Amino acid sequence: VAPVWRARPALSRARVPLALQGPPPPVPGEEEEDPEDKLNAAYRLLGVTQDAGYDEVTDAHIELTERYSDDPARVQRLDDAKDLVVAEQLRRRMAGELRPVVTESPWDKKPVQREMPWVPVVEFLQKFIRPPGFGHFKTVSPMFTILLAMPWFAPSVVGSVTLLSCVAGFAFTYNRGQADVPKDEWGQVGEIRPYKRKPMLITIACCTITYTIATVLAKRVVGGMVGAQRGFDAIVKSSFLCLGLFFQALIVDVHAV
Repeated sequence: VAPVWRARPALSRARVPLALQGPPPPVPGEEEEDPEDKLNAAYRLLGVTQDAGYDEVTDAHIELTERYSDDPARVQRLDDAKDLVVAEQLRRRMAGELRPVVTESPWDKKPVQREMPWVPVVEFLQKFIRPPGFGHFKTVSPMFTILLAMPWFAPSVVGSVTLLSCVAGFAFTYNRGQADVPKDEWGQVGEIRPYKRKPMLITIACCTITYTIATVLAKRVVGGMVGAQRGFDAIVKSSFLCLGLFFQALIVDVHAV
């Protein structure tokens, strides 16, 4: 009798790779671990928080594996925990649940904020011009009142009055808002303060502009007169200069800019 040949299966179950067989069936009576609890345990094992970045997780994993290098089982648990945490972070990043730490990229071109040309001028004037207090007005007004009246009663001193007006205007403008200089029991100045470069230059510029405006106005006023006496233009110039320096000393604050 001829032997009967039976068909042999091409691939038995014993030879199927484990990766193709799927997960093993659950053991009866054993509960499957919650993925969230497993993830929390991985965070605790690595000693990082749930908002830790990739670099922080990697550094913690390297530090712990080096510390427990003589315990292969613990190193394996650390590797599994790190893989689980990184996979969760990747999933959250792909889902859009994670946001970058930086609010803007350093490579993005920032928009140019355009400013109107008069804005810095207005800000400068708001600091440069300040209404005077009554104390400052009471200090400045007597000196300039005397200097304003002297040339009209004694025309021969108009040159000295012009020089004193410039000195007084410079001093009142520069020293506005500054503390009083300490003096000793005999009234002598007990402190010499070094000057500040920027306020000094601004004061010189203000006095120069005021002097120039007073000179131009005096020439225009006297030039339009008929039969003006000799030296009258100097008196008018001194008066305009006193008025200009008086208002300059009242409203200008050179130390605020």
